[in-house]
Amino acid sequence: MPALSLEALLVPLALLWVASADGVFVAPWVAAASAGVAGFLAWRRLVRGVRVGPPLLWLLGFCLWLLLSSLIQPVAWDRAAQLSAIGMLAGVLALITAHPGGHRWMAVAVMAAGVLCALWLLVERLSLGGRPAGPFGNPNVAATVVVLALAHCALVESRRGWVWLPLLVAGVLAAESRAAMLAVTVLCVFWLGLRLDRRWKALLLLGAIVAALGLGWRMAFAPDPLRFERLRIWKTALKTAWDFAPWGTGPGGFGDAVLPQNFPREGEFARFHRIPDLAESDLLQLSASLGVPGLVLAAGLLWSTVRAWVGGGLKALSPAFALVVTGLFHSQMLWPVVAFLAVSAGRFSGRWRLKLAPGPAFLLLWPLLGWAAAVLPWPNGVLVPSLQERLGKVKEVLRQEASSQQLAEALVEATAIARELPRSGEALRTVGLAQLRLARATGDASAAQAAIGTFRRAQETNPQDVWAFYGEADARVVLGQWEGARGAALRALALEPNCVPCWLTVAQSQLFLGMPEPARQAFQKALAAERRARGYPFVSAYERALASPDPLLKARLAAVLGEKP
Repeated sequence: MPALSLEALLVPLALLWVASADGVFVAPWVAAASAGVAGFLAWRRLVRGVRVGPPLLWLLGFCLWLLLSSLIQPVAWDRAAQLSAIGMLAGVLALITAHPGGHRWMAVAVMAAGVLCALWLLVERLSLGGRPAGPFGNPNVAATVVVLALAHCALVESRRGWVWLPLLVAGVLAAESRAAMLAVTVLCVFWLGLRLDRRWKALLLLGAIVAALGLGWRMAFAPDPLRFERLRIWKTALKTAWDFAPWGTGPGGFGDAVLPQNFPREGEFARFHRIPDLAESDLLQLSASLGVPGLVLAAGLLWSTVRAWVGGGLKALSPAFALVVTGLFHSQMLWPVVAFLAVSAGRFSGRWRLKLAPGPAFLLLWPLLGWAAAVLPWPNGVLVPSLQERLGKVKEVLRQEASSQQLAEALVEATAIARELPRSGEALRTVGLAQLRLARATGDASAAQAAIGTFRRAQETNPQDVWAFYGEADARVVLGQWEGARGAALRALALEPNCVPCWLTVAQSQLFLGMPEPARQAFQKALAAERRARGYPFVSAYERALASPDPLLKARLAAVLGEKP
């Protein structure tokens, strides 16, 4: 155990990140506590003086590019601000760990957080009998924290570190994380090749065998093996990175940018209901989001870290090694707890002495950390509602019976959100829906025509958005443009053949075009898709919307066509 110092506050702080997690994010009061503790420790270290090395400079350069990219790219400001705050707080923690005492206490904090995650996963597994969600609602994130703690076992003197290895390996197995089990296997094999006490060689060999068997079982019996789903997601991420090279999509911009590259899942009721909004790889997420500058800065950080650690023995690279292995298969650095604890893998001390007077140190740290504490809890921030929350409220108004005044206000709000999210096809589609609802409420043909134009823009933004095509078809129905409505609905069905509302629109259009028999066939296909939907366990609103017809339109068509609804 390191000598007692104020840096020991990092241990309860790390436990707080785990025990009080808000999903994969942090609660507002935890963000405030993190900024307060880290800010105080960093201020104290700056006042006393600290020697820093190249890795810290590379990390600070990376954080600056992250902030600059969020300012110049057309991305959602709230998510971009949160990612910048994560990087900023990680930089402050790196400054604290540049002192040997801070680094040792950070390692203890990682061990404590990993042990707590492992216990949580095991208890939840034994209680529920299925795969546990862990403290973050995501077993892969919890398993990454456990693996990072396991990597520190080799860095703790004597047997005090290795005694936790069985518990940590058991936690990884309970989480059923393939990337984490691979990392445990690789780490144990790596340690077997080092000069360690023979008493622990057998334990390491057993850990490697158990983790490898767990990985083999997971690969063999998981419903969606890594080698299939991940490969398709990586392909979309590579296409997105290429399309937005060299500067990237910007922080938080990957989710909207990747939608046009989404791939259909044949054999499912809804072909496009799953959205690859994460690249499932830190490397690909980085290259797509921050482009070539981000890759260069990250490579410099990694290379300088390896050079800084290699003199102290290869086992000192274990935490960095664990993060690289798990990061090949998950976009994990986006989450605060992983980014903060990952600081323990670096060696930020060096030859250059950094020392500031109390006043300048305070002015440097506290305004930035105060801002970070406010934006870090996204999407549950304390300043203003997030853009997605605002968009959700607009959609709620449009789903209900609303007056013309309410619809006009919803249109104004949706338009403002779309201006802030220029790459979001969903935001544009919501504007079009508001225009269409207003056209129906007021009888204004120009509003319906404007809706058609907006839906067309949404289709250009995301050519795989079935609801943008259906929205155009619906707007043309309002205007009596039956041929155009039929064409838009058929384009929607080319994306989602089981879209019941689209088939009903096709049937309605063909009736008005004087084609009763094709209309009857389209209506029958709508009924068949509706019956087919009963055999699928839907997990998303997207799927349920595909199988939800307008009951009034369905009844009218059934009466006209002489079919049973």
